[in-house]
Amino acid sequence: MVSRRDFVGMAAGAFAAAAGTGCSSLCCGGEPAKTFLFGACRPVSDSQVLKELGYDFVEQSVANLLKPTMSDSEYEAKVLPESRQCALPIRSCNGFLPWGMKISGPEDKLQWDAAFKFADVAFRRADELGIKYIVLGSAGARKAPDGFSKDKAREQFVEFCKRLADRMEKGKVRVTVVLEPLRAAECNIFNYVGQGIDFVDRIGSPHVQLLADIYHMCSGNEQPDVFAKAGKRILHCHIATRAHRRAPGLEEDNLSAYLKALAATGYRGGVSIEGDWKGKDFREAAASALELMREWSA
Repeated sequence: MVSRRDFVGMAAGAFAAAAGTGCSSLCCGGEPAKTFLFGACRPVSDSQVLKELGYDFVEQSVANLLKPTMSDSEYEAKVLPESRQCALPIRSCNGFLPWGMKISGPEDKLQWDAAFKFADVAFRRADELGIKYIVLGSAGARKAPDGFSKDKAREQFVEFCKRLADRMEKGKVRVTVVLEPLRAAECNIFNYVGQGIDFVDRIGSPHVQLLADIYHMCSGNEQPDVFAKAGKRILHCHIATRAHRRAPGLEEDNLSAYLKALAATGYRGGVSIEGDWKGKDFREAAASALELMREWSA
C-alpha cells in the first residue's frame, strides 16, 4: 500500500518533471523532450528573467535557501515564502556542508553527528520544496588536512556517504545527493569524474550519485570520454568557462565537446551555469549563454 506521504511525493515528482522539462506524459502536446534542462545558479529574484528567456530551473545554495541551522519557525516565516514565489523550479542546491564541518581527517576532529543532523534538516526542507538534487562539493569539509593521509581521507569520505545514504533510506528522503569532483586547487582527495565513478559504486546507493562539473573537468584536463564510462551515475551538471570560470559567452571558449559527449550518453538532466556573470547586462548575458549552450549540445 502506498502511504499518503509517498503518494504526495510521487505526485510532486511528476509535476516537477512536467514543469522542469516543459514536456512529459502530463503534457497534451506530446512534444519530444529537450536534450538538456538549462539552469543557472542565481537568486530567486532573477528567476522571472530566466523564465522569460527560456531557462528551465534555478539552482540555489543550501546555506541561503534551506538554512539548516535556522529554526523551523524562523525558516517558515522568513525564508519559505520567498522560495515559494520562485518563477522557476528550484531543481538543485549546492554548497552542502559548511566549511569547518569536517567529514575527513583526524578522528578527534570529525563532526559526522553534526553533519548528519545538518543534512536531516536540509533534506526535509528540500523535499518540501520539490528539490531533486543536493550537491556535495564542500571542499573544506572533505579535504584532507596537511599531513593527513589522502587515502585515509577518501576512505572516510566513502564511509560517511554510506552512512548518509542509509540515513536517507530509513528517512524515505526523496532528494538525491550528487558528489562533485573539484579541481586540485580546491580539494585534495576527489578531483575527477573518473574517481567519482568508483566512489558511487563503492557507496552503492541510489541516494548518492554523481555530478559532472565541466569547469573542474577542464581544470584537471579530464576529457569528455569519461561521460561514457560514468553513464547513468551522472544526474546533474555544472558549466562555466575554463579560463576564468564565467558564464558561457562572457569569454572566448568552446565547450561543445563536453555537452555533445554528455548528450551521447542519453543524459537528459540539468546543466546549470555556475560562474561569474560580471561585465555585461544580466539579461543579455543570460540570453547569449542559453543560446550558446543550446548550440553546443545540438
